[in-house]
Amino acid sequence: VRKIDTRRKLYKILSQYNSQEFNTFKTYKVAEISAWIKNRAKQSGISYQQCLQLFFQEEFLRKLSMSKYKDNFISESYSYYDKFENIDINQEKIIGVFDEEKDETTSKTIPTLDKLTKLAVDFMENNFPNGYFLVVECGHIDKMSHNVNILDMVQYLENFDKAIAGTYESLKDDPTCAIIVTSNHETGRLVYNGETKEQINSMDLITYDGHTLVDVPYYMYFGNKELEIDKISNIIDNTDIYKICKALLSD
Repeated sequence: VRKIDTRRKLYKILSQYNSQEFNTFKTYKVAEISAWIKNRAKQSGISYQQCLQLFFQEEFLRKLSMSKYKDNFISESYSYYDKFENIDINQEKIIGVFDEEKDETTSKTIPTLDKLTKLAVDFMENNFPNGYFLVVECGHIDKMSHNVNILDMVQYLENFDKAIAGTYESLKDDPTCAIIVTSNHETGRLVYNGETKEQINSMDLITYDGHTLVDVPYYMYFGNKELEIDKISNIIDNTDIYKICKALLSD
């Protein structure tokens, strides 16, 4: 079976939007790309998987900077920001593009997830007083688990927890508010046996570098006390999350 060249696949997708902006690279040979990334990983002292992710991120941002997407967003009346401190939530439509997502400390230009979430909630509350649907995701929890990096994974998980706590504090007094927290899958087949922070080792706790079939928990908060939450089963299908959201948004 021929291994899929994901780099070619990525740029093939991008090229569908603007073939002139996303020019074909001179080589898409997997061996050459892999050797270059492995060498870079060795020099930097980080994992091959993490280097691979950084490679895709850097190439995508480089291509994006050469494209007209920024102009396209602006032409559609979006306010475009690449520095967190400059975002104005009073604008009708905004889009933020940042080089990376911080795990702990927000800078003036690059935010952490909890700061981004607070800004998003404030923006939605300001612009959609009759209600809205907001999705917040922390993809780095999954990425760090793929990298078998338990310590960084926990840092992003903690920041995700801060984002949830901040959202709850902002909206807990709204009787029409609903907050649902879950995951679409588990990564790493995590094993925890009561280890302390000093005893934690990525290889002992994360036993697999891919997605698993392990059930994931879900948490729901409904400001509207009239909802009969106890009728929702402890074990549901992941598609039921969509059905619950649709029911909440329906008249």
